[in-house]
Amino acid sequence: MIRTENTFLVGYVIFDKAENKAEVDVVEEAAIVLQQKITSGTLKLPAGVSYKFAGNYEQQVRATKRLGIVIPVSLMLIFLLLYFQFRTVTASFIHFSGVFVAFAGGFIMLWLYGQGWFLNFSVAGINMRDLFQMHTINLSVAVWVGFIALFGIATNDGVIMEPISTR
Repeated sequence: MIRTENTFLVGYVIFDKAENKAEVDVVEEAAIVLQQKITSGTLKLPAGVSYKFAGNYEQQVRATKRLGIVIPVSLMLIFLLLYFQFRTVTASFIHFSGVFVAFAGGFIMLWLYGQGWFLNFSVAGINMRDLFQMHTINLSVAVWVGFIALFGIATNDGVIMEPISTR
């Protein structure tokens, strides 16, 4: 089938991701291999022919750039909300410190999910790793959105616990 994009004829080469590697890493490795072959002269592109990586890779790169803005803005908003609640920077920082603990705990859990020994036992004949679908989790947009939600929950827990500790 003849296809065009932006008035250029296109051909698609589809490849799957490698096991235990993120899609972006696979595409970046492929780009390095292609560039090395073009530089060494092993692969010669005819005049007027170019290539570009698209699909999930392109979307992931675009989302990662956007997250570079969204995450700091969300952290600043969380801090501002805490400041408007407590009216002091010190109290706001104390409650905001839960974000650092949540961040560290989240990364520890991501690491543990990738370890074969973590929760590798059975209860009533059901393996816990299979039950909770535990496998290596690469950092993706969904994971970072989960971290933003975790930051909000961590600060909310600190705000809820504050009145109890002052009684």
